[in-house]
Amino acid sequence: MSWQMLLLLVCAFLDEALSDYLLRTLDGTVGGGNYTYYKLTQDGDIRLEMISTEGDADIYVAYSTLSPEYDNYEMKSVTCGVDEVEIESTMKRPIGIGIFGYPQYDKSHFTLKVYLANNKHTVSYKELAAAHAYSNTPTETFLPNKMGPGENDESLVWDIFITILKIIFDILT
Repeated sequence: MSWQMLLLLVCAFLDEALSDYLLRTLDGTVGGGNYTYYKLTQDGDIRLEMISTEGDADIYVAYSTLSPEYDNYEMKSVTCGVDEVEIESTMKRPIGIGIFGYPQYDKSHFTLKVYLANNKHTVSYKELAAAHAYSNTPTETFLPNKMGPGENDESLVWDIFITILKIIFDILT
């Protein structure tokens, strides 16, 4: 394998490693004119992506209440397609997420994906492991708090990157 091919593989790996990390996928149903609520406690820059698989659901987000609605929210996405909301790390936690079912439909089915924006926030392996240890129950906190002081803040991606650079250096020398 040539060093150019190895460099292309490393670049492809790093591009994937630095992309947003999927923390959670939730499938749900909400009645027309009703809300389903979630609570976000995960620190960092978060991106919510929701696809209505049947009917039409919308996202309302607030840090001032855990039950955001159409007249009480800080951010929203009310499209007929893919709804996305970006929650900056500076927003006070916990954050309330309200999924609203458009009244024209008896029920709306949706898939909500929660991403950690890796290009803005370094996450430790322990945080990622803890994120997958929680249940999928919508009425409970579905993402963990950030690990406390004293935990290893070094990024797994950074460790992998250094290891790959060492391998490249060994091959080239």
